[in-house]
Amino acid sequence: MNTEPQSQEWKGYTLDELRYRRAMALVRREVGRSQLDAAMGELKTRVSDNGIRGFFASNSLLKKMKLTDYLLLGFKLSNVAYKLWFKKKR
Repeated sequence: MNTEPQSQEWKGYTLDELRYRRAMALVRREVGRSQLDAAMGELKTRVSDNGIRGFFASNSLLKKMKLTDYLLLGFKLSNVAYKLWFKKKR
């Protein structure tokens, strides 16, 4: 299935092509999610066996994380830290 524009008069994707692209995006998302779940399960096992040293000994999860993952993780951690700090001030 050729889904790339060939000429200046490209009219867009057909309905079948849009469905195909959507299905492929969903498959990629599910594969990524299952890989992340497997990495997290391995990390949880390693941490439960070795304590927090297991987290730093295995950087397989850290290698799979992208910049946006680090940004979201930092944002979530900063929110938790801010809430704890705000409760402590009261």
